[in-house]
Amino acid sequence: MNSYIDSHDIAGITQEPLWANLSVIPQDVGIFDKTVLENLQLAKYDASFDEIVEACEKARVHNNIIQMTNGYHSIV
Repeated sequence: MNSYIDSHDIAGITQEPLWANLSVIPQDVGIFDKTVLENLQLAKYDASFDEIVEACEKARVHNNIIQMTNGYHSIV
């Protein structure tokens, strides 16, 4: 049995470009009982609020966050 990405058999792809284009999304979510903002600051503790908003906009989750009752200050 072969594995395919966009109809390309990965057996014919060298490892470097293959690994450069793969991501892993773990099934076990690691969110702490803190605010959205505090959880996001774990990635970069000294990030300004504007930097976090910009990152969330790029990740297309900003609109979801601001629709929460307390926005970035909502406990998750």
